[in-house]
This record gives sequence, structure tokens and C-alpha cells, in this order.
Amino acid sequence: DPHVSDVAIVISDPGRADVLERVIASTQAVVAHFKIPATLYLADDGTRGDAVKIATARGVTVIAQCERGYGGVLNAAIASTTGQYIVTLDGDGLHPPGLLPYFYAQRDAASILIGSRYIPQGFTQMPLWRTFCSWLLNRAFRTMLDLPYRDLSSSYRMYTRDLLSAMTPATAGDAALQEVLIRSFCQGFAALELPMHYVQDPRGAGRPFGSLARLGLDY
Repeated sequence: DPHVSDVAIVISDPGRADVLERVIASTQAVVAHFKIPATLYLADDGTRGDAVKIATARGVTVIAQCERGYGGVLNAAIASTTGQYIVTLDGDGLHPPGLLPYFYAQRDAASILIGSRYIPQGFTQMPLWRTFCSWLLNRAFRTMLDLPYRDLSSSYRMYTRDLLSAMTPATAGDAALQEVLIRSFCQGFAALELPMHYVQDPRGAGRPFGSLARLGLDY
């Protein structure tokens, strides 16, 4: 049946062991409850042996991520999965699995679906400095590039395989978020933002300031 594995859910950037356990368990529960034909994968960049053990124990397929960063995740997904749709989901607990049914329901509405913090009904709860930096980064690039999207830096996305195959990113790092979005927009592919509630774990999940600074420079 060609629809058995319609969706490849690729988990990357795993958080602490207990957080990753929770992400995998809750994602599997949502997929089962809403009968989404999905296969779960963990993108392994070679830095987290404990994450590989956790994923394997829970029946999640581990795929090799040859380059670190979001571009590396996308390239691993294209090379090692077969789903018609590819979802990128962070394993640090910040991407709500509860959004997956909405992604799946809208899968044919656009070639890229974006979990967005900055559209009506979207929500973000982060430290004030990070909220400001994220807002400023997205506002600046939205204006400079004249793009109609409000959350350009969200990595919680669903892509069609056709789009990713055509837009295989040359950038291995997180700037691939922008690269794929810009190139697809210029070539006429549609993108749609869906409201996301993004709540940072007060125990420290999320990007440190240095990481955000590097991301800004990379952009």
C-alpha cells in the first residue's frame, strides 16, 4: 500500500533523555490516535548515543545525518526516508506533536506548511531577550526579502517530497530554513502558516544566546 508511510516524521536536535522520551511517546500517541499514516525517524548526527538507544528502544528508525544543522536534517530525510510528506520536528520538547493532525489535514494545501508563532492564534513563551531577537530576525528578513510569511525561522514544518527533492539545500546549517523557503517562493511553490503554541521549557530547553547570534550571522 503506497499510503502506509505517507508521512516521514524526522526528529532532530534531541533534548535531555527524559524530554526525548516524552517527545517520542507523545508523537506516537498523536499519530496513533488520529490514524496518521506516519513513520518516525531520528536524525543522528553522531553526537548523542543515548538518543539513538532511546529511539531504537521505542521502535523509531535511526537515520544518519552526515552534516550538523537543519540543512543536514533535510538532506538526511530526502536520502533515507520514503514518505510523500516530510515533517521536521525538534526533539527538545518545543514543537507540540498536537499540531501534526492539522499539518496532515492541510497536507495538500501547500508545498510547505509552517508551524508559526507570529500569526493570529499563534503563541510564544520564551525569555524576553529571545522573544525580541526572534521577532527582530523574522521582521528584518521578511522586510528585506519581501516575503509574505511571518515566521521564517520556525523549523517545525511539513514539506512535500517533490519540493524537497527539487530544493535540496546547499546550506547544511540552520540558514537552510531560509534557503528552501526563498527558493521555493521564487519558483512559485506555495507555503502556508498554521498557528503554533511554542513554550520554552523553564529548565533550559531552547537556544542559548550564542547559538542565536551564530544563526543571525549565518542568515
